[in-house]
Amino acid sequence: MRKLKAGAWSGSEYEFVNYVRLAELRAAGRLVVETHRYGNTYAIDVTTSSSSPRPDGCRSCTWATSTTSAA
Repeated sequence: MRKLKAGAWSGSEYEFVNYVRLAELRAAGRLVVETHRYGNTYAIDVTTSSSSPRPDGCRSCTWATSTTSAA
């Protein structure tokens, strides 16, 4: 599972996505949970792939693989 975040680009435990991508994942039924907090949207994607880079091209970004809730 992947921890996703749309909004402010802070925190190293998330894969950052834009709101359009988040809507695509939601429409495909891939989000198991979605939370709106601190002006951001946090979600869990059911896929296990971690190969997609951030939209700004950063490939050195990491995210946690645990299922802990978003802060």
